[in-house]
Amino acid sequence: MFQGTVLYAAPEYIESGHLSSKSDVWSYGVFLYELITGRKPLDMNRPQNEQKLLEWVRPYVKSKNLEPYHRSQT
Repeated sequence: MFQGTVLYAAPEYIESGHLSSKSDVWSYGVFLYELITGRKPLDMNRPQNEQKLLEWVRPYVKSKNLEPYHRSQT
């Protein structure tokens, strides 16, 4: 039985119900983004396009440009 938060669960676990070492890496990655950005995985108090941490950070990671994040913190 899996115990934890759905927001940290890997997509393949949600689909199949089977845990693997990849699931641990995914969960740790979510935790690291949370730690680095200071944001929770889900924050309903933010604008709709910023509520889900992984969806919000994805364009910055793909472009390797974290400048917009740094500007929003000052």
